[in-house]
Amino acid sequence: MEKKYKILVVDDDFINNIITEEIIRNTGLADEIYLATNGQEAVEFIKQHCLAGTAGQGIDLILLDLNMPIMDGFEFLEKIDSFSLRHPLKIVVLTTSTDNRDIDRAYKYPIAGFLSKPLTIDKFTSLYGKLLPE
Repeated sequence: MEKKYKILVVDDDFINNIITEEIIRNTGLADEIYLATNGQEAVEFIKQHCLAGTAGQGIDLILLDLNMPIMDGFEFLEKIDSFSLRHPLKIVVLTTSTDNRDIDRAYKYPIAGFLSKPLTIDKFTSLYGKLLPE
């Protein structure tokens, strides 16, 4: 039986979150899907569930938007770079940005990939096959 994964979606767009969550659920590859509407909410989630010494179950993958209020995706990446995590996080940027400067800037952090919105079943299953079959 395939392992099912815990995924954190970080995006401020309500409609996009509904679509992304539905796509992930339709693949049958996720056990749990969590949502954060900005980087600050995602940081708090990571503090509660993923830091060394915490009792949370952790997550397997973060799908991260770049353009959000309060704390954007780049600020989130900067903030968690200093955290002492139980396991390395697999972070994939999922954004509407096609600006090469954003892509180059994102790859300065330890991200596992860069996808354009919207997420599709094909994109997610391909991502799953590349990143998560451990």
